[in-house]
Amino acid sequence: MPRAVLSLSLLFVCAALPAAAQPRLGVLIVFDQLRPDELDRYAPLFGPGGFGGIADKGARYDATYEYAATETGPGHATISTGANPDVHGIVTNRWPKDGALEYAIADKDAKLVGHDGAGYSAKNLGAPTLADAVKEQGQGKAKVITIAIKDRAAVLTGGRSADLALWYDPDAGRFVSSTAYTDKLPEWAASLGEKRPAAARQNGTWEVMATPPKLRDLLPVDDREGEGNPYEMGRVFPHHLKALKDDATKKRAYRGTPQAIADLFALAKVAVTEEKLGQDRATDLLVIGVSPTDYAGHWFGPDSLEYADLLRHADQQVRDLVRFLEKSLGRSVVVGISADHGAPSLPEQLQKDGIDAGRIMGMTLESDLSKACGGKVIIRPPHVFVDGVEGPAEDNAVACVLDKLTAHDQFERVYRRDALGTATGPFVPLMRAVQYPGRSGQIVFRQRAHHVFTWESQDGIDHGSVFLYDRRVPFVLYGPGVRRGRYPDRIDVRDVATSMSYALGVPPPALAQGRPVGALTPPPSLR
Repeated sequence: MPRAVLSLSLLFVCAALPAAAQPRLGVLIVFDQLRPDELDRYAPLFGPGGFGGIADKGARYDATYEYAATETGPGHATISTGANPDVHGIVTNRWPKDGALEYAIADKDAKLVGHDGAGYSAKNLGAPTLADAVKEQGQGKAKVITIAIKDRAAVLTGGRSADLALWYDPDAGRFVSSTAYTDKLPEWAASLGEKRPAAARQNGTWEVMATPPKLRDLLPVDDREGEGNPYEMGRVFPHHLKALKDDATKKRAYRGTPQAIADLFALAKVAVTEEKLGQDRATDLLVIGVSPTDYAGHWFGPDSLEYADLLRHADQQVRDLVRFLEKSLGRSVVVGISADHGAPSLPEQLQKDGIDAGRIMGMTLESDLSKACGGKVIIRPPHVFVDGVEGPAEDNAVACVLDKLTAHDQFERVYRRDALGTATGPFVPLMRAVQYPGRSGQIVFRQRAHHVFTWESQDGIDHGSVFLYDRRVPFVLYGPGVRRGRYPDRIDVRDVATSMSYALGVPPPALAQGRPVGALTPPPSLR
């Protein structure tokens, strides 16, 4: 078909579509550790409409991170800004600074609200967020609230302008915030954010959800080689939070339980009601960071029965939230679902299938390299930092580490940072995309596929590689102006922020590098 005729046909199609109401609320749900294949693998175990009740009713894509540092901090920062780490500056969760490790959301001038301790902010985030764009468009009338289990998930999606960033503090055993956002928790957050985790610690149980007999073969086997035993919760079901021996242990174990997922969404619904989100003409934004999937994935692996069960709990909570929102606000809501990274399978299970896989003992490797080469070697995949040495001593230590990693049989390519400009190869652009002045390692690497870094224990999994199992995540978009379909296009995760912006009728984040997905039709404000 000639291009002019095709364009005219598309114009007629768009003109025939009903005008969508201007959205009043955007809801972005960011899962911590979720591969797109898991939504397909367990699809029969989810309720009607696909995952969350919207995966089959909205637009669904597979999205890919076009950089190498697939961790929680960089992922949430990229989703919120629509930019890569070389632009927004969050190249890893932590990097060496002044002889210590700087946390990505550290802010010495902030304090916790709701508990004693150091607060956090988006001070280190070098690019504006979707939240900032919503606030700018609202001109003082829009509200932005982020709620997550992990602090960096709440902060890096809220950016600098969120009205409230709320997260769970494992020392306090309750949800807290920072003076970077508020001096006092709203009553609903103070009350519910304390009562629900406390109730979970006292009464929390975790049994496998009831499954129809004809679908039980979809469930993974419980207790496989390579799984961990976090907080002595056991490697097999049941995992009862209330049965753990002391309250401090319960406070930490809570983060990877279905109770934490339920509490997140309970807080989200109360936030909508109490803060009157979506109740006026200004578009508001709510971000929910579903971190328990990452804890369970690290502990038991992403192919575990525990992980699958948490996804089923999340499915119920998402669909309940969407029903609540549509009952309260009608079709004036845009919902997006994505994730900050994927994850590898347990290497022991891959080995049984004849796949080359293994473990790289990270702490042992750091210690061996530090002793052999000098300085303090810190590995934050794909970065290697050589800290504590300067001048010729630093050059010598970096050269030594480079040689030893190059000779290591579990590493395929090792690069000096200053050689990336002229280096060639399909993965080099991914390495360049995590370079930021003062925060990137002197060395970057690519290990062998399915060779997983292991840290404090010798089980579970870690992520952070260039491989597609770590870089692929889903993107589901649902709401007015979104054409339903399972789209084969593989999009960039940077498209999430721009797509949400476009669907909500607000400008994209100022440094966003993505573009709206093809399933979108223009909202009224952009026609």
